[in-house]
Amino acid sequence: MNSSDMVGAWPPPPGVTPNFESPDSIAWMVITAALVSPIVAVFFVLMRSYTKKCIFNRFDWDDYAVVVALLFASAYSVLQVIQTQYGSGLHIWDVPLKKYTTYTKLGIPGAVTYNMSTLFTKVAILLFYLRLSTDFRFRCVTYAVMFVAVGYSLAGGFAFLYLCRPLPKYWDFSIPGKCSNFGAAFLAGAALNVATDVALLLLPLWLLHPLKLPLRQKIGVTLILMTGSFVCGVSIYRLAIIPPGLDNMDATWHYIPNIIWCIIEMNTGIICACLPNLKAFAKRHFPNLFKRPVPALVRPTGYIQRPSPQSLVDAQGSRTRWLNGYFSMSSLKSSNGSTPSVKKTAASASTTISEPHRKNDTIEVVREQLTV
Repeated sequence: MNSSDMVGAWPPPPGVTPNFESPDSIAWMVITAALVSPIVAVFFVLMRSYTKKCIFNRFDWDDYAVVVALLFASAYSVLQVIQTQYGSGLHIWDVPLKKYTTYTKLGIPGAVTYNMSTLFTKVAILLFYLRLSTDFRFRCVTYAVMFVAVGYSLAGGFAFLYLCRPLPKYWDFSIPGKCSNFGAAFLAGAALNVATDVALLLLPLWLLHPLKLPLRQKIGVTLILMTGSFVCGVSIYRLAIIPPGLDNMDATWHYIPNIIWCIIEMNTGIICACLPNLKAFAKRHFPNLFKRPVPALVRPTGYIQRPSPQSLVDAQGSRTRWLNGYFSMSSLKSSNGSTPSVKKTAASASTTISEPHRKNDTIEVVREQLTV
């Protein structure tokens, strides 16, 4: 078909002639984001999976959730690249009507994959939070956030199946029927997305507040939370740019920034979910990063000598033997002078230690998982 015989998806503005041969295009921006962001996310997911499977010898539900989130994020990126072949990144009057129909159809699985990716990412992070604490109030709030995330993600992902009755009217306005308010659905989903992102950012502070961490560990925690705040910032930015574009009929052009930030948001969220495992991975493969300087011993002569490894071992062994002897004999005698059995002593010692240990479980796990 000759380009002069083609019909554009929408009439051009006054004084503008449709260009079906070599139109202006910003599709390259979508393609770049769709290639770079998932590659970085794949690296972090592989790092997380390797760490959990090969170092910790376990693979929990949150690990599976991250993998599923990555699959949906990758599917979304692929769909966006395909859409560039059907008008995405072009002015709508430069898109042939037949191509625009396919472009619109691809928007439905795009909405589903986006919502499912963000959902599984948030579920993975929330499941990780649940492993960190047994506090009843904290767990209730975490489950509540998870319930909200599941609810609005499922509703937002499949809302496109019901926004138009019959469904084909979504991509063909000539069909008799009725369509609901697309803008309201977009805004509601984006607002709830921001709310849950803020909750994900604030929940760790509940656990980290009682921690008294050294500066080095505080920096590590801050970096992780700053990455999470970036995802939250992207969600807020997307919420801000949606309303101006709702009344703009040049959707194939003006919707591009939203698509790019969706891709960045999904993959950055996945990266955030993988960051707590970065410490164990780095310790295994880059142990020099975590080595502390050996303390120096000052001799009376004035020069400094570092203790040999054997002297440190001997000193540690002597202290251990002294503690064992002290607790097994002197301090474990009963009031009548007799020495209690080893079994009773071990049981009582375990009881004495376990109570405060349980109270500090959360602090220790957070210190181990979220600090460097």
